[in-house]
Amino acid sequence: MRMDKMAAMPVKYRNTRVQSSMAQMFSSIYKILRLAFVCSFLLLFVLVILIYSFNHALIPNHGAGRNGTMHSPLQTLLTKEQTMQEELRESDSEMLKRINDRSTLEVKILVIAETVAPYEDREKLETYISKQLESSDVVSKVQASALLSMVNLAPMEASLSREETGLMGSLRNSALLALIKRDRNNVHFMMVGVRAEPRLGWRRISAKERNSWNSVLSRAIMNKVRMEAQNYLWQRTMDDVQDVVKLDVRDELAWQSLLPDSVEPADK
Repeated sequence: MRMDKMAAMPVKYRNTRVQSSMAQMFSSIYKILRLAFVCSFLLLFVLVILIYSFNHALIPNHGAGRNGTMHSPLQTLLTKEQTMQEELRESDSEMLKRINDRSTLEVKILVIAETVAPYEDREKLETYISKQLESSDVVSKVQASALLSMVNLAPMEASLSREETGLMGSLRNSALLALIKRDRNNVHFMMVGVRAEPRLGWRRISAKERNSWNSVLSRAIMNKVRMEAQNYLWQRTMDDVQDVVKLDVRDELAWQSLLPDSVEPADK
């Protein structure tokens, strides 16, 4: 009986060794599969990053809308400008109604819709802008000088907003908004300039009231410029960029009233 037991022991030890070897083999296979899974996941992650980066390298960073249209590189700058917009108080609205009631508001506009020029040829852009400024009396010499200096420097991105209030009894107020941005090898530029002057005719107002009119008008004009500037940024593909907008009657009418949409102009 002892002999049978001794004879059986090597078989038991042999089975134990086989089971141990199989366990080690399965453990090794599991580790290899786990490593392969991790490597595959990392490779897929890298491929996704590369594809994403490649697509953004081909497509200008303008952001696409839901309908697939590409937005202007100047959109971000304009959005920042619009956050600086001052809300007109109720007293301002009343003052604008009084201005509209007691005068005829003369409005002049100078618009250079978004224009795209190669960075190497930006001098031509500056020359073109200079000619537009010289042919119009909307923008003052001080405003024009600041604008041309910005264009000449051609920074990576910049915005210029200037308003001038009537002085020494004048009711002439003006506002200027200009945006410029380098986008790869191009320079994008747009500007909107507005001059507004209430014509009193035979009416007369005090110096104090003139100052009040100017204060409200300058803010209202600047707000109007920031709102209307959106209409002069392109929202299309890079192959179809509008250079300069030609104002038609609808554009001019859009500027005739500086009153907020919720305020009806008074009857004259």
